[in-house]
Amino acid sequence: MPTVLIPMTMEMTITTYLKSDPSLVAATPGGIYEYTALGRIGITREEMPEAYDTDGYVMPLLVVKARAPVPTNGMSDELEKRTAQLQFVEVWMYQWVGYDKIEIIDRNVYRLLQFHRFPGFTPFAWNYSTGPQQDNGALNGASVIMKDYMTRAVVVPV
Repeated sequence: MPTVLIPMTMEMTITTYLKSDPSLVAATPGGIYEYTALGRIGITREEMPEAYDTDGYVMPLLVVKARAPVPTNGMSDELEKRTAQLQFVEVWMYQWVGYDKIEIIDRNVYRLLQFHRFPGFTPFAWNYSTGPQQDNGALNGASVIMKDYMTRAVVVPV
């Protein structure tokens, strides 16, 4: 039977998997983070100085954010009380200026997540991405691109 993960567990599963790849770790000297572990303020110089270089600029990093699972009517069984769910996971990639480092991070994440199957889920597939942007939050002014990946699972009663 598939295991259904809550967003925090999904973030931890994917983050742990991404951190196991030496090429991606080398491309993200600012770190690889779970969104739910960042706190309300996010990545700031005060809260996470390890994400910044000696001049105070954010180093290339990524944040994994799992959205809440969404039920889908494409597959359900009233008698067995089973239904399918979609799970979207956003990967936010940052660097201080430009997008050259983000492109390297993006290629590594794609290599690792595209069609990767975690136990109990269908293979992940790239679903959506934003164009180049600038962060307006804690990393104000940093370059950012988000890509989300999608997977499916079956929810079964306990």
